[in-house]
Amino acid sequence: MPLPQPAAQDDTLSELLKLINRQLTEKGLKIEKASAAVIDAAIEEGYIGKLHITPANAHECNHLSPLPEGIAKDTTVYADKGYDSKENRQHLKEHQLLDGIMRKAHRNRPLTEVQTKRNRYLSKTRYVVEQSFGTLHRKFRYARAAYFGLIKVNAQSHLKAMCLNLLKAANRLSVPVAA
Repeated sequence: MPLPQPAAQDDTLSELLKLINRQLTEKGLKIEKASAAVIDAAIEEGYIGKLHITPANAHECNHLSPLPEGIAKDTTVYADKGYDSKENRQHLKEHQLLDGIMRKAHRNRPLTEVQTKRNRYLSKTRYVVEQSFGTLHRKFRYARAAYFGLIKVNAQSHLKAMCLNLLKAANRLSVPVAA
């Protein structure tokens, strides 16, 4: 008695997606997969000053260049280890901005003691930015984009950033209650 053959896989959904993408491409439109937000936050206050939205499949370290535009010279630009590259450090130097990018260890080349201390020093300032990300995640449920496409995700990100800035402003204005 022969073994039953597995049923042919239903390709209806994948064919439908291909058809939609083909029709959008013919009209000059393109669907980007889920998008991620790269956020530049003002360090002193914790307010979000600029937003730069990139597709989720693009590495964010390649997108540092548009963020520091318009920042005053000799300002320290803080960034996490994902932005650690010679190109980004050179870009900051060309724009006369101070390097606050944390250093990243590489394979078979751990961080030196000086680099570790530098990262620890920078993290004491960067926590304000991370608090903003945490607030976006907790209070505004911004763990991931609710939409597909850069335009919609860009709009969603700007609205969430405005909400965060308004919340921070309201918290600064509120008077503490006497005990």
